[in-house]
Amino acid sequence: MNITDLIQGQLSGDLINQLTNKIGAKNSEQTATAASSIMNVLLGAMAQNAAKPEGAAALNNALERDHDGSVLDNLMGMFTGQAQPANSKAINGAGILGHILGSRQSGAVEAVSKASGLNTNQVGSLMVSLAPMIMGMLGKVKKEEGLD
Repeated sequence: MNITDLIQGQLSGDLINQLTNKIGAKNSEQTATAASSIMNVLLGAMAQNAAKPEGAAALNNALERDHDGSVLDNLMGMFTGQAQPANSKAINGAGILGHILGSRQSGAVEAVSKASGLNTNQVGSLMVSLAPMIMGMLGKVKKEEGLD
């Protein structure tokens, strides 16, 4: 199972268009490019963090406690603000990014901005929007596959 493919599968044309409008991008191709880069950056950073026992334990605890995959039930509603899960930590993109990237966040935003052509504000907003979806997918896979 490829987690990147599963996450990419969530990013339908309608969802990319909604995100494009939300961040004020010129076209959906830039948004799709940035979203793909963001997924790679966040999954890479999580893998790096989880390579240490304390990082792996922190990720496991976050998935157990806050990210069961329920945010995936209504992604469009989450992105438009019309759907709010019972657990507000599940959609706290800024908090998720702080845990995953920490002080590396601005560098990651800059790199995605250069790769996609979006400005740093647009990339930052997109990153905050996508972080809960990525954690939700990880939580869903963890639960469905019985992973630790």
